[in-house]
Amino acid sequence: MAGKMLSPEEVAERLSVTPNTVRAWLREGTLKGVKLGNKIWRISEEELQAYICREQGAHYGSDDQEEELSPEDMKAVQRGIEDVKSGRFVTLDQYEQGKDL
Repeated sequence: MAGKMLSPEEVAERLSVTPNTVRAWLREGTLKGVKLGNKIWRISEEELQAYICREQGAHYGSDDQEEELSPEDMKAVQRGIEDVKSGRFVTLDQYEQGKDL
């Protein structure tokens, strides 16, 4: 079953781009979504995460890096970025012990 479905506006806010940019990605097929009617688009949370992983992986591997991050690592990086943006921090020791605040 699909997770939460997001509007282009919600995706745009998360990625710090305009809703028109998100709609262009949807039309191009760069970002996968579902079109409902003539103008309404929805993007699953899973697809947004996959898109972020693909984009970050492409940028990571483009600077003479020998190895790209796995999709799981990219998801962890994205979660870390989201935690920093929201003010949630843990120390390395807490992280390694599986504790979070």
